[in-house]
Amino acid sequence: MKVARLLKEATEEFINIEDSPARNDKHTVYQWTNEGEIHSKRDIWFPKPGYWETDSPPADSKREAFMEAIINDDQIPLISNERGAARVLELYLQELSVEGFREGTDHLESQIIEQLQTSTGTVEAICPIVGVTFNGAIELSENLSIRPITDREKELILNHSEIGGGSLGVTKSIEFGALTHVGVYTVEKELQNPYRNTLSVLNDTEIQPHESLDELETTMRLFHSDRVHMGNQYNIDKTFYPVIGSAAEPIESDAFYVANPKLLTDTNGLVEYYHLITNSAKDEGLRIALNRLDSSYKAMPRADGIVDTIIGLEALLSLESSGSFKTVRRRASVLLGNKSSFGDLGNLSSKRHSTVHGDAPDVTGDDLDQARTILSTAIRRVLELQVENDLTREQIITELDSAIDAVIREQFDELVAEFDQE
Repeated sequence: MKVARLLKEATEEFINIEDSPARNDKHTVYQWTNEGEIHSKRDIWFPKPGYWETDSPPADSKREAFMEAIINDDQIPLISNERGAARVLELYLQELSVEGFREGTDHLESQIIEQLQTSTGTVEAICPIVGVTFNGAIELSENLSIRPITDREKELILNHSEIGGGSLGVTKSIEFGALTHVGVYTVEKELQNPYRNTLSVLNDTEIQPHESLDELETTMRLFHSDRVHMGNQYNIDKTFYPVIGSAAEPIESDAFYVANPKLLTDTNGLVEYYHLITNSAKDEGLRIALNRLDSSYKAMPRADGIVDTIIGLEALLSLESSGSFKTVRRRASVLLGNKSSFGDLGNLSSKRHSTVHGDAPDVTGDDLDQARTILSTAIRRVLELQVENDLTREQIITELDSAIDAVIREQFDELVAEFDQE
């Protein structure tokens, strides 16, 4: 095949080119222990043909001949300009360098020829999950899943330039074998326009991966009251070879790291609650409660997190604008089946009141954990009742008030009976 021959010649041309830092890039290859920790690493260099776009090509350039051939080949629909052709060659040369160190390159030539003939752009938006681990993979929807992170994905992330604090936490988790799983949203799209880069694949679709991945992070917080971080998103372009095409993280992310992530075993519940949360936008009170639970994990100082959780509980257990927070506390106590939560919420409400009026209350980590646990448990209980009893949130609140009124009437009758006896 002509393209295969030209690819081989272009590769040989690059191998024989005198090294130049401006025309090469570094990649670190990692090997891993059975426990997932780094065993060894080695830096390699590979040529970057994209840097040569403004240079005059050498006479009889094999690179130019290969690029022209794939641009004009009707069986290669996604490559129709020099930028796309240079990108393909760049990815191939990088893969050749990486796999030559690791496991051999015999399969790469036939693999790239096959992949060049695709008309489908493929991107996996992955979010490393810091703080929890799972047994195996979990399918949440047609496009969304949780699965073990691959060694190649670890390597790509470690080679990616740092974005901020969240990246430092992810890097540390990978280096010490504490990162085991990722949330993955897969985008596959028959491209109507020539392939340019990762964003051209994502922008050519109507779906937004980050929304589903954010909802997954929120769902896990209902099962794990300690902190879970899924803020970093890496868009791995797999159209030709796996490469991080773009990445992002929340501005406020810090270097969160957990040496021993907690095992979550209720995978059926996780899937069920995920689908309930995806529909929560229809209920404004539930939506606000979920958003405030999420923001309580990002709030600094801790007192701001208390404010978030109390607002979330008010939104969850209030009907429109009626009722005091004491009424919300009563409803929460009945909903949770825990009398002590009434007093706990009174204490937390006092700290919230001090914060919003400009004071600086003493808020401990235990206080914030307690507030998050109360809110996340209340959200889970509301969702359970919606499913098990086919009730709306408003109907649940009405039932709670009826239960409270019944207790008050019973206690009143007992008090009146005591007066009658006197």
